[in-house]
Amino acid sequence: MISVVMSWIALLLDWLNRYANLLLVIITAAYAFLTWKTLKVLERANLREREAQHLTDIKRQVVFPILQWLESAVVETLRGQHDPVIIMQALGYESSPHAPRQLYPAVLRIDGLSHDLYEHATREHFQTLHKYQAFREMVEQLFGTLAELGNQCCTDIQKLTSLPPFAGDRSKNLVDCEGVVQLCLRGIIAGNEPEFYVADEHTGSTIVTTAYSPQVIARGPDAEIRGWLNKSKELIGKSWSDARLRERIQRTRDDADKLRDTIRQIELTYALPKPCKYTKD
Repeated sequence: MISVVMSWIALLLDWLNRYANLLLVIITAAYAFLTWKTLKVLERANLREREAQHLTDIKRQVVFPILQWLESAVVETLRGQHDPVIIMQALGYESSPHAPRQLYPAVLRIDGLSHDLYEHATREHFQTLHKYQAFREMVEQLFGTLAELGNQCCTDIQKLTSLPPFAGDRSKNLVDCEGVVQLCLRGIIAGNEPEFYVADEHTGSTIVTTAYSPQVIARGPDAEIRGWLNKSKELIGKSWSDARLRERIQRTRDDADKLRDTIRQIELTYALPKPCKYTKD
């Protein structure tokens, strides 16, 4: 029995001696294959990690800023929660309390948006993002129209009184046409009656303030102030009605809701549609 075992061992050693190089090649090939498979697994894991991080960056620097902008800068303003026009000194004049003032479109600032990443994400991953830019241009035109209407109303209501326009000193007799129009437009958009507070100063003058600021926006003889304010509100309301902006604002709000739904689809995405230069080796 022992001799048989020894003979088998001798045969095995002889076979190993004859085919040692072949065994080394096979073992090396198997090791190389396993190493290659391991590297591929690591590469795929690394690719998924890069893609996940890239998608996270797109959501944080593109998707979330657009959604926040839609709600706070657009929808809330078109519901009358913010001023649709802002008061600034007319462009081209030096900064001075006496520089003429003018109404400008509300600032549609979007915080946190990476424009480069937006362009990349629109081109490479989510083409529906281009709807944001098209919508923004439409909104800018709407707010520009509101500012044009407001400035025309300022010109028209100034003609309704002999009191001077506001020129930096609110302790004198004045009418702040820009302030009145700004408040009226905000109230009209919200579907509310603009709130003006008319009070007797007990000094022979009547003053007008608003619900949003204690600043005097009109001061003068009681009869003239009250008459001017009533006629101004009537004129602004008629100008608004003639411009037929109510329907346009509602369409814009509807478009904002559609865009929000589209962008939220990206927010709920868990994988990029395809790799790009930021995820490839």
